[in-house]
Order: sequence, then C-alpha cells, then structure tokens
Amino acid sequence: MLLWLAACAGSGSVVESTTDGLRHRRSEHAASGSGRVVVAVPVEEGEHSMLLTAQVDGASTVHVRTVQDPSGTVVLDSTLWEASTRSRSSALSPSGLVTLNWPLAPADAPLVPGRWDVLLGRIEGTAYGPGPVSVDVHLAADPDFDAGALEVVLVYTGGLGADAALRDAMRGATERWAVLLDAVGIAVTFTPLEWGQRAPTALPGDDDSYLPIADAVGTRALAVVLVDALPGTAMGVSGGVPGPLVGTAHSAVAVSVQAAAGPDGVIDPAEEALLAETLAHESGHYLGLFHPVEASFAAWDALRDTPGCAGQADCELSLGHNLMFPYPVCDDQTGCLPQEALTADQAGVLHRNTAVR
Repeated sequence: MLLWLAACAGSGSVVESTTDGLRHRRSEHAASGSGRVVVAVPVEEGEHSMLLTAQVDGASTVHVRTVQDPSGTVVLDSTLWEASTRSRSSALSPSGLVTLNWPLAPADAPLVPGRWDVLLGRIEGTAYGPGPVSVDVHLAADPDFDAGALEVVLVYTGGLGADAALRDAMRGATERWAVLLDAVGIAVTFTPLEWGQRAPTALPGDDDSYLPIADAVGTRALAVVLVDALPGTAMGVSGGVPGPLVGTAHSAVAVSVQAAAGPDGVIDPAEEALLAETLAHESGHYLGLFHPVEASFAAWDALRDTPGCAGQADCELSLGHNLMFPYPVCDDQTGCLPQEALTADQAGVLHRNTAVR
C-alpha cells in the first residue's frame, strides 16, 4: 500500500492510498456557514470510474448538490431532480451517508483526466449549516465497460455456515446468480467467510456489527451477509444504492435465511430460485440499480431503456421479468415469474460501478 498526505485547498489534508487496484482519497472537511463543501477530485489519466462517499454525524445530513467536470460543465445538478418521479442518484437526497458513483449510466459524461468538483450540502434540521463532513473517494481504471469481474464474499453469521442444507442451497443460488451476471459480461467469484463475532440483528446502516464485517471483507469485494432473520418481511436489503466501498455500517447486503426458507424452514427448488434472484437484486441495488418502477407505480428509474408503465397490470406485464422489479410476481397456478432480465443500460450501470473490475 502506498500512503501519503497531500494538500487540498479549503478542505484540510487528504490521506491518499492505493489498495486493491483502487486509488483512495480520504479527507475531512468543514462545511461553510451555508453548508457548502467543495470536494476537489484530481482524476488521473487511465481512471474511468469514481465512487464518492460522504458522511456526517448525529442528526445532520448531507447530499450531493452538483458534479462539475474539468471543463467547468455541471454534469449532475440536484435541483433538476428534486421534484422528479425518476430516480437519478440516491446521493442527491439528504442522508447521514450518501454514495455517488460516476459515471452513473452509459448516457453520462465519461470520467476524464483533470479536476472534478463535487459540491456537497450539509444540512442541520431543515437548513444548510456548518459542521464536519468526512469524504472518501475511490478511483478505478476500467477501460472496458462491457466486460468485468465482481468478487462476492458470502458471510455466514451466527453459526449458519454449519448448516449443510443452507450451504447446498447457497451453492445452487450463487450458480444461478453467476449465470445471470455472466449474460451481461460480469464474471462473479464467491468466497465463503465464517463470522464468529456478533451477528447483525438489524438492517445495514442500523447495526454497527456490519462495520467489522466490512473491514474483514476488504475494499472491493461485496459483502453478502447471511443472518438468521431481519426486521420486517424482506428477504434481503442493500446498504445503499449504490453502497460504499469504505467500511461503514452500510457496507453490506443482508439476506434473511428464515425469509428465504419460509415457514417449513427448508429451502426448496422454487425458493432457491427466488433466493438467487434476491441475491442478484439486492446486489444490483448495491452496485447502483434502482427499481425500474416502484411498487407505488408512481416513480421510475431514470434509465433510457427500461420500459415505461402505468399501473400494476401494465407494469407487471412489461417489467415483471426484470431483475430489479420491486417484488416477485407470483400466482397459485403458475408460481413466480423468473426475474432475470437486465436491459443494456442496467448492465451499463453495473459495469460502471467502481467495485466491478
């Protein structure tokens, strides 16, 4: 690992390192009285994707206000999306932790060498205000956005790794997942990890026990954490859209074994197929994909090639086979629709994520 300090005008020092094929810049900022923080990112020749994570403490929130390229062109502006029914980037909405990947999608301006400026806004209550903001930026060289590789670490918590039937079901589910991503040019490798420390009992972001898991998994691998149960009825939850590469309580996808197995506690072949789709769906969120339409049928993603739809019947007909559809489409006669389809733009979002090699 290479480590040094560099000056960053108006934002204190930057700790820079190189690890796992990524250049990592960590900086601490003090937002101005108007809540402004300008993060200067010097993009080097050969770097093609950038993932920025900003964090604040307490009840304050932060969001990305604009992204400006080296020519001075604003390529992303939160004000254009505030009232939109299209999901462009979760980083545009205030939260305690936000993550932005650039480029977001194939239609976006490419990451070119030079100084990029990301303007953040720090919010106290309902108004912009001063205070600390921590920022991590990861940059990767990826000249080919049509072929890539993803490393997944399957983390078995609470002794779940000793369950032979679960391991068999996970083997089948991950094989299905790998075939699905191979169809869009992403080769997935899986590494199991037995986790002997405290198992998470809440969702990613709500339980600090995800943090040591993220640290153990490493920077560029995706942590898929298998837990006995999660709050609510969801089989799986992503720690972000996209999720961070730096270790945080958000840095994981969590999957409930109880929800996957159903009332009888046994993952049958149909449930194994649903488990595979859940793993791929939640990891799709972690790599930056939104639902093509929300379950309200009143909000959609901002991609060009996910079909528009209106109402439940129309949306299930046109998008029900899509991997990122918000819920399984099932009936008593025919079972559940396979949800394995990805559009070209959805595949392009996955390839542009900085975690995909």
